[in-house]
Amino acid sequence: MSAKFCLFCGERPEGKSKEHVLPRWLIELTGEPTRIANFGLDLSQGVEAAAPRQYALSQFQFPACTVCNGIFSTLENEGKKVISKILASERLFARDISTLLNWLDKVRVGLWLGFHQLDKNIEGIRPRFFVQHRIGRKDRLLVLASRTDERQLLSFIGPTTVAFRFLPSALGLVINRLCFVNVSCDYLLARRLGFPYPPNPIISIARQTPDYCQLGRGLHRVLRPIYQGSLQLDGAVFYQPMFPSELTWRPSTFYEAEYVKGHSLDWEAGVGGIYYSKGDQFRWLDDKGQLTDITVDPRCEGAEKKMVRSVYSALKHLCTRLAPNYVYRTAEDRKFIELRQKLVLKELHSLERGARSMPGRPWVKDPPPAPHDSGSPNCE
Repeated sequence: MSAKFCLFCGERPEGKSKEHVLPRWLIELTGEPTRIANFGLDLSQGVEAAAPRQYALSQFQFPACTVCNGIFSTLENEGKKVISKILASERLFARDISTLLNWLDKVRVGLWLGFHQLDKNIEGIRPRFFVQHRIGRKDRLLVLASRTDERQLLSFIGPTTVAFRFLPSALGLVINRLCFVNVSCDYLLARRLGFPYPPNPIISIARQTPDYCQLGRGLHRVLRPIYQGSLQLDGAVFYQPMFPSELTWRPSTFYEAEYVKGHSLDWEAGVGGIYYSKGDQFRWLDDKGQLTDITVDPRCEGAEKKMVRSVYSALKHLCTRLAPNYVYRTAEDRKFIELRQKLVLKELHSLERGARSMPGRPWVKDPPPAPHDSGSPNCE
């Protein structure tokens, strides 16, 4: 693969287009576009030479095909509309949440591939998918809460960790007064939402070979808690099963059940419905139902800290409870995977310990923190 590739399709970029992984409208919505932000450590020259990486948010962009960038601009505009509606406390529909989850798929995978290029692939990872292969393809959840601070802020948590580089499936995002936690992976929610699911772990056969699993028919009822990992962030939670690829498989008859069809936004496209929980409320959202209470009132105290802990907990959950079966991989591969797992879990344990000791105060951009206060960067 070329050192430079289109974030959307993975091919050599055609044209001179650049993709702002954090889109321009979002940067402008949250402050001065040319403000300097932190983007983790610069690992492009190796770990020993790592140094803090800082530059303007408007410069956080990567190669993309002109055609690809144009195609995905539609989703960008739709995502902007939903974010604007949430910030304005306007009514939302189930399809708005599905659109927001598609947009978060784009941002999450784009951040993964962007840092992959920035760090010159220091881990030697060969991506098996790109943005266009992950939007609306896997089960996903979203936790949405409000910060107690109204001031402008754009921040993300997760993409600069080693765990995320190997498993880009959990992201924390702050947009002004909103905190988001987004988690997505294969069959993350299927079983407990009553959809077809694999009774046994997914089998990883080889590095560049698609994983394999056998599906069961589904329970056709909801089991709570739906997500069995830990979510410390208090807020509205949205769950969505996705099955576009599975409709082409032999066991696709499992998806023809009335339960599955009745709890899908677009069954023919493999788009499941939105299941909603907040406090003591639990329900499927129908296509015409409106939401007016998702921004959480009273607001979540210490939302930023809880968001950080939720992301690290999610990455740990995905790395352990939902890890594939590697029995068919070579002995060399299994040894490498075991060492990688130990490294990832050690890192996450350290990050979780640090997150628990974080001050519960809001993250702010202005005024600058006092000298004795560590403050919080605009980006992780």
